[in-house]
Amino acid sequence: MNRSRAFWVLLLLTPVALLAALALGLRHEPRFYRQADIEPGAYRKELAKACYQNFSGILNQAIDPHGKDWQFSFTKDQLNSFFEERLPDLEGKSLEKLNVYHPRVVFDDDRIRLAFRYGSGFWSTVLSYDLKVWVAQKDTNVLVVEVLGRKAGALPIPTHHILNELSDVGRRHNVEVSWYRNDENRPVAVIRFNTDLPRPRMQLTAIAVHDSQITIKGRPTQLPLAKADQETARSIPPAAD
Repeated sequence: MNRSRAFWVLLLLTPVALLAALALGLRHEPRFYRQADIEPGAYRKELAKACYQNFSGILNQAIDPHGKDWQFSFTKDQLNSFFEERLPDLEGKSLEKLNVYHPRVVFDDDRIRLAFRYGSGFWSTVLSYDLKVWVAQKDTNVLVVEVLGRKAGALPIPTHHILNELSDVGRRHNVEVSWYRNDENRPVAVIRFNTDLPRPRMQLTAIAVHDSQITIKGRPTQLPLAKADQETARSIPPAAD
């Protein structure tokens, strides 16, 4: 009788224990995600402003008829401040539809570690991705992103669902994303920019991760600038104070 009772107790407790382990695994926050948080305040606003100015600088280079070789660097603190201070106004609604909140990024050697909170309530979790990024050498304005690892909390997860949804957001901004698996069976994204233009006005030449920052380099393609684009260049808003 005692053995039979113990068997049924164990049978009932096993799924409870599995659910508890699953919940703990999903609710785990990676250390790098916690450490990347920037306290709200004037300092975070200044970092976000500097990041916005760099993004604006890249856009200006894209439509400058007399452009030259350029490079812009973004620190992890600048990007994480931008994600909190500016991104909600730019893409907040699109990300909310995907249940994506509070993205953060850190740079580790030649890797990018990207994470964001996914969902809300008790089953909300932090999805994290270890990425390696480089510029394709034989194509114009094509980035290659290799997914080295991905987790929900502390649990390994498939890649496709949320990344495919983020790819849909990119397409609305003339960014085309296609996926394949490399020889090591890792997911790789091929990201093509300016897919709406027959000939882009600038070319990405390099992207490098180093010293807790990412540097993007490019050059003009020496194409004449249309009058409408000149008006667009004048209308790009300055970074707000």
